[in-house]
Amino acid sequence: QVYQVAKQLCQFTSIDAALSVGGLDLRLQEAALRKNPDIVIATPGRLIDHIKNTPTFTLDSIEVLILDEADRMLDMGFVGDIMRIAEKCRDDRQTLLFSATMPDRIEDLASDLQKDPEVVKLALSKPAEKIKQGAYVLFDHQKDAVLVEVLKERDVKSGIVFTSRKRTVGQVVRALRKAGIKCGRMSSDLEQSEREEVMLAFRQQKLPILVA
Repeated sequence: QVYQVAKQLCQFTSIDAALSVGGLDLRLQEAALRKNPDIVIATPGRLIDHIKNTPTFTLDSIEVLILDEADRMLDMGFVGDIMRIAEKCRDDRQTLLFSATMPDRIEDLASDLQKDPEVVKLALSKPAEKIKQGAYVLFDHQKDAVLVEVLKERDVKSGIVFTSRKRTVGQVVRALRKAGIKCGRMSSDLEQSEREEVMLAFRQQKLPILVA
């Protein structure tokens, strides 16, 4: 998503961007990095792989290092990779860190990576007035039936159902399809090409419901 936006912003400039993530052709990514792009959008693990395997690609000229969703990256165990990446960047770089939450470990990470940083904290955002929120207190065995009832009752044309575990995604998809509700699934078990295919169908409203 970030890469697609970067490409659009750079389209009529001399700035070029490259993508480095898992699930895509490694050779194509290596070829893009050999051209020394101005911007690299990457996941930490794959970027470490490229540093090891692409001799012509280094981080010693990086002027700006941006860590987006830092709290999620810590939750996923990327802190070691992040520190290795930062060590390979020049000392006088600017480091920007974005996080939805600021627990102690995020502040520790910020102090390790940044020098006397400016801290910008936004007030908690509230949902728009027209957004209706609700909660259903249920036992696990009741959830599928209630979800089906809600989606049918409200005739949802485009909606996303989130589950707390990826193994639950398949269970919910089966329950919805059994009830005649057309839906697609999104989880880390899918190949990148399969994810993109599902997202395209969802954006084009060929799939009214996405379970993720």
